[in-house]
Amino acid sequence: MKEKIKRILDLIRAGKLTLDDAAPLLAALSPKLALTDSDRELLSALLSREELDSAQVAEHLMLLRGVRDAAPGAPFPPQPPRPPPARAWWWVAAPGPAWTALWTA
Repeated sequence: MKEKIKRILDLIRAGKLTLDDAAPLLAALSPKLALTDSDRELLSALLSREELDSAQVAEHLMLLRGVRDAAPGAPFPPQPPRPPPARAWWWVAAPGPAWTALWTA
């Protein structure tokens, strides 16, 4: 999530996107990132500072809004094959022609 926010902030900093245009994009990432007017002013001030890069501004925004960065975890290991479903007791007790003989008699 932090990387996506950073990319959006990079576009704002490069002048390819305005804060008004970026607001719905950030809100789509998380409802907590919906920007208020004061948030837009703060982001504008932070992005105008040369000593802060977009990653630092993204981290600040995430901390301010209480958004956690979903770290990519290791993929889940493959599951072992499932055992075949258990058969009913009568199916096991009377297999073959003897069972069919009960229905045809």
